[in-house]
Amino acid sequence: MADIKNITCQVYASFEELNDTRDDWDKFVLNTGADIFLTFDWCKIWWQYYGSNRNLRIYIFRNDDGIIGILPMFFEKIWLLLSLWAGKIIGSDFTLAQFTLPIREEYYDVCLKHLFEDLKTLKWHIIRIGPLAGISANNDVNLLTEAFYRQIHNNVNIRITDSAVQTYYKLQPTWEKYHGSLKRKQRQEISHKYNLLKRVAPDSVSYLKSAIADIKNVDSFYDDFVNMHQIYWNGLGKLGHFGDWPEAYQFHQTMAEIQLKHDRLRLIQISLNDDILGYEYAYKFGNKYYAFLNARTKNGNYENIGLGAIIFSEYAKVAIGEKVSLIDSMRGKYEHKLKLGGELFPIKTIYLLPKNISNKLRINIFFKVAGLLNLLYYRIWFLRLAHKLPFKRSPLWKIWIRTTL
Repeated sequence: MADIKNITCQVYASFEELNDTRDDWDKFVLNTGADIFLTFDWCKIWWQYYGSNRNLRIYIFRNDDGIIGILPMFFEKIWLLLSLWAGKIIGSDFTLAQFTLPIREEYYDVCLKHLFEDLKTLKWHIIRIGPLAGISANNDVNLLTEAFYRQIHNNVNIRITDSAVQTYYKLQPTWEKYHGSLKRKQRQEISHKYNLLKRVAPDSVSYLKSAIADIKNVDSFYDDFVNMHQIYWNGLGKLGHFGDWPEAYQFHQTMAEIQLKHDRLRLIQISLNDDILGYEYAYKFGNKYYAFLNARTKNGNYENIGLGAIIFSEYAKVAIGEKVSLIDSMRGKYEHKLKLGGELFPIKTIYLLPKNISNKLRINIFFKVAGLLNLLYYRIWFLRLAHKLPFKRSPLWKIWIRTTL
């Protein structure tokens, strides 16, 4: 049983108040097995780009030994036919992050008790805890839900949803062991791609190189990666990540520069002789890689090979060389990832909703309107129609992003 004496909760409204806490914050996040998305600089940069007209509220829980929990949140008023005050985790929209909360399990109850005491002073209609990272979501949801029920005293409803799936690669100590751990068809898929590459360039295997961006070349690597990524998706009639998401280019450029200083950026260039085959854009935190995006060349010499498997394999070799045991390949189900050994885990989200008739009615109306917006704007217009019309497309609407709870 954890000693709950002398536990405090301090609430901060700016990152400037916490600059001296940066190292302790990050060390705690790492030691609890939480994700890079809730480290100090990640949250601070996200807030810099996406915190406009939102109210920051960072909860830091401590005991005599130091930090026992961190919950970086914000609250905002969303207008969609009616107004809704929502509380969310920093980074939970505009970018495709998911979280393992950096709170020590033995202190869930006391931390949540402090949280609910503060929530009594705020106006809110819904709080979203999540999306919770797939590989740990079941355990986190069970523990958090039990702790929530012990603290809310029948004043709040709890809903849990499976909001998406997430792909992970569980690596082995060597590439040979990882390759050998795959299913027969998966091994054959990778071997087949390398054999195709050998036909194009007989000495290809010995001349394949992987280079990680450093302070000297990060700008050129980043721009080349973005350009290659966009060319590929634009060729398919799509905007690509940097066209879809507002300020994505600037956000990731800033993030890459800052995380490079912490030796976390893993923007990896895969080349063959003088040809750049592609990039993997990822971050390293602890024993994990967080794989955001990739890019591959449209060079006609390689168009019939299917470079994805080769680029992933070379990238995985770099990860294994750094003793990484897990690659978080982010949201979505993609067959090409499953063919390379990826495993799917459900992402879960916890919702807290005050128990009263007016709030229930407000939430129901809001979700129906948000669902209609999602159908008409995103599924029909953005995904099916917009790319067929001869005019410049704009990034995803911010109101759609904010209301996709």
